Amino acid sequence: TFFGLNSIFEFESVDHLSLFSRTKNKSDNKMREFWLNSAIYQFERISNPNDFDSETLKLLVTKIKPHTRDEKSGFLRVIKASYNIGVTVIVQPYLIRTQVRGATMLVNDKPCIIITDFNNSYPTIWFALMHELYHVLFDFDLLES
Repeated sequence: TFFGLNSIFEFESVDHLSLFSRTKNKSDNKMREFWLNSAIYQFERISNPNDFDSETLKLLVTKIKPHTRDEKSGFLRVIKASYNIGVTVIVQPYLIRTQVRGATMLVNDKPCIIITDFNNSYPTIWFALMHELYHVLFDFDLLES
């Protein structure tokens, strides 16, 4: 029902190139595929109307540090600011055996980032977000291809 499928047989493999931030522990590809499909579905529903602006993203990255100290609303403020410059960020619960902290992909030709609450650690979500923003800034051409 979540994916709007009539049958389980309509569920397809992920065909998006994604760059991951993951642990070195053994992971389950099927769970990671499900995790990615869930994210892609959310990104398509969100359909960020804002144009991606890499120069403004570079400026945003330089101003993130003070927000990391605000555990109550700093992360959300940065996610909202990212959305306004065309980068959609979602946070999904950690799925067992995926061993993924985050991923970056393009959906509808716009950068999309998934962050997990891996180990329920506040510093880890910031690390993952910064890692994925790096992919948006420096691996955009790779994601496009």
